[in-house]
Amino acid sequence: MYRVVVDAEAFGKMQDAVEFAARVSEAFADKLIHAYFDSMEKLRDNPSGYARYFSEKFPDMELHKLLFSQFHRLVFSVKDGIVYVLDIQDCRQDTDKHIV
Repeated sequence: MYRVVVDAEAFGKMQDAVEFAARVSEAFADKLIHAYFDSMEKLRDNPSGYARYFSEKFPDMELHKLLFSQFHRLVFSVKDGIVYVLDIQDCRQDTDKHIV
């Protein structure tokens, strides 16, 4: 069982996404929150099993990605039994769609 730590900036991005979703629909925001927490649970079990991710922002790190909800991606690294969630991305805003 791994421990999951979410970077403050990544958490802020998730808060922004939920606030935006709530303005559209409370049900949508609730669904997004549940998808987020479900993804955190998945990371606790087998984080290294997810696809590799390459980022210019973190060029020297071995990263993985986990897609959740329809449009969001968690970018994380695994070290010493801890999963570090470094970024939460809205894939609709991603200009480089082929990496999804």
